[in-house]
Amino acid sequence: MTPAAMPRGDIPLTLVARDLHTDIAIPAALVPTALRERWMRLLPAGGAITFGFGQRDFMMSREPGSMEALRALLPSAGVVAVGWLSLPARDAAGAWDVVEFRVDEAAVARLLRHVEAQIGRPVGDRPYAGRNLFDSPRAYSAAFTCNTWTAEALRAAGLPFEPAGVAWASGVMRQAHRIAAAWRAA
Repeated sequence: MTPAAMPRGDIPLTLVARDLHTDIAIPAALVPTALRERWMRLLPAGGAITFGFGQRDFMMSREPGSMEALRALLPSAGVVAVGWLSLPARDAAGAWDVVEFRVDEAAVARLLRHVEAQIGRPVGDRPYAGRNLFDSPRAYSAAFTCNTWTAEALRAAGLPFEPAGVAWASGVMRQAHRIAAAWRAA
């Protein structure tokens, strides 16, 4: 898909990079109530809902350290993290890069179907960094990281991301900036 063929609209679909991790944010009001009830402990009316992926033990650890990070490189259980931002993504704690795409309702619907297919039962009794965790059918490994998952989810929404070979946040953000620039020029 070329950037000119991407789904254009008025809905902000935002990619947020924090540390080594990336999340996708969409307006909370666009997530159907039934899904918000399933995914969120509180039902935000405003703000944005965020989606990300991670290694289960790392995200369940109270204070993950280098040992948890090293173990995360081995194939292991993955989780989907669903969170909420009450402020613009650019102002989110730890955000070092933000790219926003303006998409249509069909792109949001495709993204939500993709995320819903990735979400299993709730994990644990406490959120990780303000995000609720859910089992995922996808395993986490050095070959399929949170950033690979993000690129795959953006591709499912109809954006021309290539998940293969994306391990680090910088890899998905380079694609995002290139795609956004080509989109603006189209």
